Amino acid sequence: MYTGFKSIPLNIFQAFSLAIGGYIWDLPGIGHYIWGPFYTIFLIIGLIIFQWVETDPDFEALRAKYGRKNL
Repeated sequence: MYTGFKSIPLNIFQAFSLAIGGYIWDLPGIGHYIWGPFYTIFLIIGLIIFQWVETDPDFEALRAKYGRKNL
């Protein structure tokens, strides 16, 4: 689950790579061969950004902060 402003660049890179991936995949004869290196560029960028995205929040701290049982 990606939430907050910090995850927007990650979502943009994922959406961009998915959108142009279909065009590259359909190139006659070479689409399959150039898709791997092209995708790797976006994967590396996404992984670099992913270092700052909190994917596993501290639920105990959230319960203490907001006082709710169902977090």
